[in-house]
Amino acid sequence: MQAKGFTLIELLTTVAVLAILVTLAVPSFRTMLMNNRLQATRTDLMSAFTFAKSEAVKRGIPVYVTALGPAAGNEFAGGWQVWVDSNANGSQEAGEPTIRQHEAYPPATTVAATPAVTAVGFNGRGFLIGPQVTLNICDGRSGVRGGQITLTSAGTIYLREDYLC
Repeated sequence: MQAKGFTLIELLTTVAVLAILVTLAVPSFRTMLMNNRLQATRTDLMSAFTFAKSEAVKRGIPVYVTALGPAAGNEFAGGWQVWVDSNANGSQEAGEPTIRQHEAYPPATTVAATPAVTAVGFNGRGFLIGPQVTLNICDGRSGVRGGQITLTSAGTIYLREDYLC
């Protein structure tokens, strides 16, 4: 009678080859995940600013994107909300609706604003309220392509994907 199955040596050889392949694949998979997180952060923030600007024009009143849990040098990574400034005073009060909100980004992600602002608003004509703002989006790795969003006084929103962290 002939035995069926694998010998111990065949099994150990297969496990060793599998371990080598996994060791080679995991670092590149981790890098891919981190790059995808950066891209998602860029996309989320671009979407928020574009949405706020379009809502301000549609409603004819200011709409703001405000940081939730801001920290110095990492103003918007703690999450953000888009809200309507019904009385045009620049601060959210009871009765002024939040129309979109996003939770905090992963801990390694930084979204630093220059100048260091925690709220960006658009008036009813789509112009930026206040000076030009630039947001640098990075994840703690140096030499990787993060992102840079620039909001001009004219209300133009630029995304630079080749920004090196």
